[in-house]
Amino acid sequence: MFQTVDWPTTSTVSFRTMVDHDWYVGYSSYGFNRTDIKCGSFGGRENSSQKINKIPVIFIHDNEDVAYGRGTVDGKKSLIAGYQAWQTGFRQLAKYLIANNYTSAELYTTTYGSGRQLDGNNNYHSKEFLMRLRKFVEAVLAYTGSKQVNVISHGMGVTLARKVVKGGACNDHQAGYYDVGPSISKLVNAFIGIAGYNLGLASCVPEFVFPVCSNRDGFFPGTIVGTGLSEYITNLNSQGGTEGTNVWSIWSADDEITGPGSLVFNRVTCRIPGQNGEVKKSTLEWNHNYLRDNSGPDILPLLGWFDPNIM
Repeated sequence: MFQTVDWPTTSTVSFRTMVDHDWYVGYSSYGFNRTDIKCGSFGGRENSSQKINKIPVIFIHDNEDVAYGRGTVDGKKSLIAGYQAWQTGFRQLAKYLIANNYTSAELYTTTYGSGRQLDGNNNYHSKEFLMRLRKFVEAVLAYTGSKQVNVISHGMGVTLARKVVKGGACNDHQAGYYDVGPSISKLVNAFIGIAGYNLGLASCVPEFVFPVCSNRDGFFPGTIVGTGLSEYITNLNSQGGTEGTNVWSIWSADDEITGPGSLVFNRVTCRIPGQNGEVKKSTLEWNHNYLRDNSGPDILPLLGWFDPNIM
């Protein structure tokens, strides 16, 4: 049964200390702690003796969302303008995992965007977002000493996280060509994509209106099957390799963001190419953010428990 367990509003002192100093590869420049956003990050040991007994989990949120927001549940707006009640990030899922014996040393996330809903249309698969998230995964691996992590992603976070793990060449229409780095798929135990847009979004027409729907590095779905899908999504789906040892998607036929049946040209956009399995929800309450908040019982068995070789 889900328990009401609250969570620190930021990453712990020990994790902040590591990423704020250039102990490894200059993590301080990526601003993982997001002190500009209330609850903009979390994760880390509460004290130096705290052990890590499970494969660490990294959460990667959707466009316009934040890492671990409070929404307006306490009757107050966030520190930034335009903060909405639904912007709670992975708060509910983290609470579920805490109630099932996870600790702060095993759960990590950061906010990759501004956290402002008004900026959502201008967000895309940018070099800034991808490299911040790639370095965040590397930082968690370095900090925990774990041989693997689990990655849980939602919405736009799915297609960002897939590239973060797969690595390789990429093209940002503003920043130009760059390389994310080598594949780290062997370092990912479970990769879980919740309500992802792996074939774009049917609502992204016309493509030229906003960057989020761009036919270069946004979610433009094309005009017919296999024609005109955004360059980023096309390259991501055709890239070899996998996102982890076990790859799963969780989606709903009643997601208001992915549309009726979550279909793009009669194909489910939430499915990850080559996935090992999926969880499909078919009742009306399973909307986009309900999936994010309430998929804990489906996710927990996929994460794996203590591995004596984890450290």
